[in-house]
Amino acid sequence: MKTTIDIPEALYKRTKIRAVETGRTLKDLVLTSLEKELDPAFTALPSPT
Repeated sequence: MKTTIDIPEALYKRTKIRAVETGRTLKDLVLTSLEKELDPAFTALPSPT
């Protein structure tokens, strides 16, 4: 499902930088963050190297 949200520019930049640093897409980082927020027991797959 697609959705649109407004993200403050400073938060977007920090998120984009973290995604690049960890070799993930912005989408993957956001989805993983949502999973962690909704289910603290969530274990993400290791990021690609």
